[in-house]
Amino acid sequence: MPPSSSLGSLDGPLLRVESLRCGYPGREVLRGVEFEVHRGEVVALLGPNGSGKSTLLRTLSGLLPSLAGRISISGREIQQIAPRERGQLVGYVPQEETPVFPYSVREVVVMGRMVHGEGLWESEDDLRQAEAAMALADCLSLADRSILELSGGERQRVLLARCLAQQTPLVLLDEPTSHSDFSHQVAMAEILCRLVGEGRGILLALHDLNQALLSATRCLVVSQGEIVADGPPAEVLVPELLETVYGCRFERVVDSMGKIRVFPSLPLTPA
Repeated sequence: MPPSSSLGSLDGPLLRVESLRCGYPGREVLRGVEFEVHRGEVVALLGPNGSGKSTLLRTLSGLLPSLAGRISISGREIQQIAPRERGQLVGYVPQEETPVFPYSVREVVVMGRMVHGEGLWESEDDLRQAEAAMALADCLSLADRSILELSGGERQRVLLARCLAQQTPLVLLDEPTSHSDFSHQVAMAEILCRLVGEGRGILLALHDLNQALLSATRCLVVSQGEIVADGPPAEVLVPELLETVYGCRFERVVDSMGKIRVFPSLPLTPA
């Protein structure tokens, strides 16, 4: 897919977060959150279960109101952007989405084009963009199947394709490979590389630290309701920090190809 005109101005960050507090009525999950995402960046959001990664992504997408602070998309506060235009600027793939109606995969992906359409029906261009998105997300062969018939991994690829069809400059992904096999984890890294090459910015929540080392240009680490680290993966993913955040020991090694890897250090059991 070629770069979209919706990428807008090249000046300034795609996303700026300032003094953000987010959570739910009566329960604050994150506080004092500040960071930026620029074009050409893949920013990995890391942290233990329950640390607030999904809550943060839902807040940044506009699905969950913030408790305080400021979120700016391409220089404009999110509250000032109408939902339709926000859908042209920010794409969001949730970790889980339970389908209810038996739409075909093609119909689900075409829904990503609704923010660009002017009428009730999709255009030929919408169909072309949806097909290109399905091909990129490796679900084109599923196009005529019902979304209700798919496995978790297949549904993830369809949700990714729907997001890609939006052609937004900012893409938010919540655990996009949690149901994927190894080949599709590698394919996701290739998709991220392609998107940043088009000038997009990516923020994705991950549990796999080595995928962050493989794909990310920066890492944000969330712990105890705050961002405790922000920087290049090789500088952030060090045993001292990881042990504090995850509560277990880690080893850091360099593999035969010169790539850094980190692993939990399991205690030896007596023979």
